[in-house]
Amino acid sequence: MTICHSNQTRHSPDSVAIVIPMYNEEASIELLAYRLKGTLRILSEHTTPHLVLVDDGSLDHTYEYVERSFSGVENLHLLRHERNKGYSAALKTGIGHALQLNTDLIVTIDADTNYDHFYIPMFVECFPEDCDILTASPWHPQGQRKYFPWHRLVLSLTLSALYRFVLAHYGTPLYTYSSCFRVARPEVYRRIKWTGESFTATSEILARCIINRLRVVEFPFQVNPRWFGISKMKKIKQIKMHIQLLWQLWRNPEKFIAE
Repeated sequence: MTICHSNQTRHSPDSVAIVIPMYNEEASIELLAYRLKGTLRILSEHTTPHLVLVDDGSLDHTYEYVERSFSGVENLHLLRHERNKGYSAALKTGIGHALQLNTDLIVTIDADTNYDHFYIPMFVECFPEDCDILTASPWHPQGQRKYFPWHRLVLSLTLSALYRFVLAHYGTPLYTYSSCFRVARPEVYRRIKWTGESFTATSEILARCIINRLRVVEFPFQVNPRWFGISKMKKIKQIKMHIQLLWQLWRNPEKFIAE
């Protein structure tokens, strides 16, 4: 898998922030620490990486496990919500902190095993000059999704098709709108303010980028099954929230234009 092309201008950023929201992820912390420590070592050869971990009021031992597993890691920023506020709020907390660090790029990715964190250095290194936000796309024709649970696959593919239909007249439609694995310039999040709750935030952020004519680049990627723990997504609730967002995008797209 590669997203670099010989005719692309490649420039290593001076600094990068990796933002990861977490909620009841104690079962995944050991693997997450292994992946991220390796990722940080690779990144530190060419840039200054910051790791922003947000514990969203976990009820298990996530926070304690993170403190132990990431002890001694340079530029670690461990944030904590006293109570669970939802994925969207945790993402806002992490990105807000990353903006204060004034890094050149901001990476967002989940704590579970659906996306391989070892690909972060490649995406950072290959971030195109003519791009504002780079997003992983497992539903791309060149992507891979055979290991993804079929019930979530059907839901995600259906929702992506609806987003493509609603946003088609803004340019070339994307294949995937719900991927959490993205690399963006900080200016994207200074301009784009999302209001949706929970996991719909990922789709809303991308929809707002498209409506505001930001340069979105999609790259094929493989999505894996969750190896540890369970998904926090409440499917019926998420379907309702996505339908509400799609209706708003269809009826009042002007409300999504950044001031």
